[in-house]
Amino acid sequence: MATLMGKACNIKAAARLRELTMDAHGKYLKAKKQNETRWTSQFTMVTRYFRIREELETVEGLEEFALSKQEYRILKSVEADFEMFNGMTIALQEKGCPLSFCREQFDIILKHDRYACMSEYLDKDSDIVVSPDFESGVCKISKGRERLNDEEANVCYKLKIVADEGADDTASPTTPRQSAPKDVKAMLEDSRKKRKLDEAFGATCALHKGNPEYVDVEKLICCTSNACERLFSEAKYIMVPHRRNMSPVVFEALLFLKKNDRFWNPYTVGVAMRKTNDSNSFYKQVERDDDLYYDLEEDTNTNEGTVLVGF
Repeated sequence: MATLMGKACNIKAAARLRELTMDAHGKYLKAKKQNETRWTSQFTMVTRYFRIREELETVEGLEEFALSKQEYRILKSVEADFEMFNGMTIALQEKGCPLSFCREQFDIILKHDRYACMSEYLDKDSDIVVSPDFESGVCKISKGRERLNDEEANVCYKLKIVADEGADDTASPTTPRQSAPKDVKAMLEDSRKKRKLDEAFGATCALHKGNPEYVDVEKLICCTSNACERLFSEAKYIMVPHRRNMSPVVFEALLFLKKNDRFWNPYTVGVAMRKTNDSNSFYKQVERDDDLYYDLEEDTNTNEGTVLVGF
């Protein structure tokens, strides 16, 4: 699949594909290639393949890379699974996604026999987890319904903020396993809708109250690394080639202001400029910069505009 779509992006194949898709679909549709750094690239590639499959079969030079009938049947049989996992992947990448929501999505998947084999990667005590006790302890802290055992309490002691008094041990009801993928998709969507409603109306359910003896791990521990990756992506737009001589202090300040723009606005900047100007008279009279906005004062002696700045 990846080889076929990659070859379809070549100049001659892509030109022929544009003509065929324009005639068949009324618009240009190019092949989508797999990107290792994009979580959803494989889904978009498969989705585009299903849409332009007939056109790909008529493009010269792609015959030897075409999928066999057996491979196509296998790919078609898991189309619904691709769609379901793509929706879950997008939901986990959303900004401010809490840790408990991520764990809830994984638990919904593991409750069904069809995806039980994924417990090797998604279960909280799977082999790929570096510290299973810390993983299970954080899950219990976020839910706030179970008492931590001795091993979990030892590795999570730095998250504790009050005396060691565990929460009441309440057994969570077990849900019987189901095997219908359609049920899994519906449960995942219901979980996402519930999270949206909780955020919109400020509701707090028992699942998200957490353990009052520990810090709010949902704000401290990110469920994915997307927040860090977004930070790196935004940083490269600040540290552009013609700003390579920028000092680390200024770079850090600009990035901090960009990521916390909800806490300040132009009015806040104006107030800070006036306060700084009152305490530092050296920068009081400067030439006007027409590319920026300043508060002007008319000089009665020269009738020239002067500005108040605080940088």
